Amino acid sequence: MPRHKLPRYVYRQRYKVRGGYVRTLYYVRFTDWKGKKRVFPAGDSPEAVKEIRDGILKKNYAQYDFDRPERADVTFAQWADYCLGLVRDKKSFPRICQHAEHLKGFFGPLLLSEITKTKILEYRALRLTAPIIRHGKPARGIVKLSTVNRELAALRWMLNLAAEEGLIEAVPKIKLDSERHLRRERTLNEKEWGALLDNSPVWFRKILIAARSTAMDRGDLVRLTWPKVDWQVGVIRLEGGRGKTGVRVVVPILPDLEEVLKEILAEGRVSNIKGLVFTDEGKAVGKAKLRWALGKAMKVADIENFRFKDIRHMAKSRWSAMNIPPEASMLAAGQRTLAAHEIYVHWPEETLRRVFLEAWKNYTSP
Repeated sequence: MPRHKLPRYVYRQRYKVRGGYVRTLYYVRFTDWKGKKRVFPAGDSPEAVKEIRDGILKKNYAQYDFDRPERADVTFAQWADYCLGLVRDKKSFPRICQHAEHLKGFFGPLLLSEITKTKILEYRALRLTAPIIRHGKPARGIVKLSTVNRELAALRWMLNLAAEEGLIEAVPKIKLDSERHLRRERTLNEKEWGALLDNSPVWFRKILIAARSTAMDRGDLVRLTWPKVDWQVGVIRLEGGRGKTGVRVVVPILPDLEEVLKEILAEGRVSNIKGLVFTDEGKAVGKAKLRWALGKAMKVADIENFRFKDIRHMAKSRWSAMNIPPEASMLAAGQRTLAAHEIYVHWPEETLRRVFLEAWKNYTSP
């Protein structure tokens, strides 16, 4: 039966029950301070419904968060969903959602108070032996330590927030394992780089050259649009900063990149819907396609243990060999700290020797 309006924000619903009797229930319905429509049961007493309504509206005027779970019987799944709502506007939201799904798969039905250090260690051990899942199917290899660390960091954030809200008394100590031994220093020498370019399709070769010239992440490259290319000044500016960190990025257009960009303009492939700079016959390039193209080129060129991310190391190392000041290199690469800059600088042996030989030529014996 339809609901009939009573005093403001109060509605009633009549139900037929067994025996032919009619039961009346009252509800409080309104739009809260977040702009979200709310419906709360207000019992079956017409005398008490106004008091219940006033109490709910008083909470709304005080900007009470109706989505926040109450202290009693809050499961991790409920709390994780609430925490995700707090970071919905962040660039890292999709990645945080991935972490939360894995965490809910293990901790989901547990109460927040039931999450102990022992449970966390069990989760860590389980994840470190789990296969990598891509597109819903197991892929080659197992989950990496760095991935598990990110998930545990997300768990720690959620539990700290729960403690601040008074949902738990204490947060179990969550120690993340060091990843120092996992730092990569793999770069390609000129022969390997030439072989990789020669065995890549034209569209992918342009992306490779741009990556080595700009040190940009693959996501920022495939999302790069022409308005971000400032021909007058000769730089590329990423609005909102680097996609991964949000740090400001202003990278100069070096001659090798300028040649690639002019080639794309000459081909007339700038009329795609999104105005993307790098495409495959006008079509956007996704992460899976980049991974496939790199794997195929590496196989033909007989190159092993190399990732697209390693090109960022190559770019930073080349800038260092060009005597680019660290401050300028950090701005172009979107890095906040000198420590982050130093992690990416690895001089190949042939570059190291060349720099020393050039210095030897200019050396004057005292």
